[in-house]
Amino acid sequence: MEKKNVNKLLVLKAFYLGRALSDHEDKNWAIDVINKAIEQLGEQPAHQSKVRLLFYLLLKAEINRQSDNVFEIREYAKEVATDLGGEIFHDFMLIENATQTLKRAYGLEKGFIADQGVKNNIEFKVVGFGYKKHIEYYDIACKAVGIDPNKLSDKDFNFLHKVTLTKMLESHCIKGIS
Repeated sequence: MEKKNVNKLLVLKAFYLGRALSDHEDKNWAIDVINKAIEQLGEQPAHQSKVRLLFYLLLKAEINRQSDNVFEIREYAKEVATDLGGEIFHDFMLIENATQTLKRAYGLEKGFIADQGVKNNIEFKVVGFGYKKHIEYYDIACKAVGIDPNKLSDKDFNFLHKVTLTKMLESHCIKGIS
């Protein structure tokens, strides 16, 4: 897979894993170990370490998406992404924008405004005509960055949906995660 698509997979992984961890019972543990990874990788000058640092920053931003400190995290991620070059941060924000609902006004005479939060990442649509109609689903995050989830290799699919935070931290040699 070309480098551009590898970067898109990293962004998708940060989104999927961040969504899963944002409501998980181990969220506080996850944030603690992600902070350790950010601290350790931030001290390393190698390009690969900076890419990993950016991944953990995007992951932390997704977990904290509904909190006030998300802007600080994104700003740091944007700085690292700018130093690296490429479209990683831009792709992340494409996913954020595609999966965020807009604030809507309800009952204008009462002045009530509601934000429905983060959209469900999977949407369904009816395709076809007449007797040949069927329902297809599509992945909003993949669509936002131009990846067809039906064309992912088994290896890429497993990376996106099966590799855990612990496995990633171990493979990146992050200390103090147990």
